[in-house]
Amino acid sequence: MEYDTYTRANKAVDFTYLDLSFLSDPFSAVEIAEVDLFKIISPEGLIFYFEGSGFGYSGDTPTGGTIARILIGQPTLGQPDILWEAKDVALPILDLVNAAKTATLDDDRAVLAKLFSGNDQMYGSDFADVLYGFDGKDFIFGQKGADRIGGGLGKDILEGSRGDDLFFFVEPVGGKNADSILDFKPNKELIGLDRSVFDAVGKKLSKKEFQIGKKADDKKDLVIYDENKGKLYYDDDGKGGDKQALFAKVDAGTGLDHKDFVVGDFLI
Repeated sequence: MEYDTYTRANKAVDFTYLDLSFLSDPFSAVEIAEVDLFKIISPEGLIFYFEGSGFGYSGDTPTGGTIARILIGQPTLGQPDILWEAKDVALPILDLVNAAKTATLDDDRAVLAKLFSGNDQMYGSDFADVLYGFDGKDFIFGQKGADRIGGGLGKDILEGSRGDDLFFFVEPVGGKNADSILDFKPNKELIGLDRSVFDAVGKKLSKKEFQIGKKADDKKDLVIYDENKGKLYYDDDGKGGDKQALFAKVDAGTGLDHKDFVVGDFLI
């Protein structure tokens, strides 16, 4: 599979903070303003590089064109350290400019969703990251640190690597959105069930609501784990009229129980 976006970090990445409003003022402090490149320094000192084509300007503010590549770095004595890079993003520059002008985070999230709408690769840092794939068939690798990782829409591959991580699920359940967790460590890591999706589950998943087998045995069985195949299903009415829906896969034979799950609000 070809991945069209590559993301890498050497400091903590947190997708729960998507506020782009800092861009609305520093456009006046652009250090590079060329046909295919402009650069902005955020209040925290991060350097944003935007490369693309067809850029037009009113003063220092971009008024048109398409962003093809974004790099974020932090200043050093030599060349900036690149924290992450996104390629082949095809993002209209006006989407970024308009999102920066508003106080709401909804349009900021929409910009990030466009940025990561393809088949992305994301590599976290050695710290506690929050990584989210949005749309597409993504590969997300947490590296070190106690990370929170969500695949978003599409069939994603999630790997926490070193550190005790939380893998969260916030999108509609079903085979087309079922993610694979490569290295889940029972009793150390957690699978996060967003309460807006897994709404039949209470404040926490009880022992009676967790069923090991191929299907629900009674109406209380809401999360079903086929241990032989490593498949996790959600059945909102247990042994009722609704069909169970696949939402995740772990390595076959992984010894899960109800304590490996947590219910909360995980939407990015």
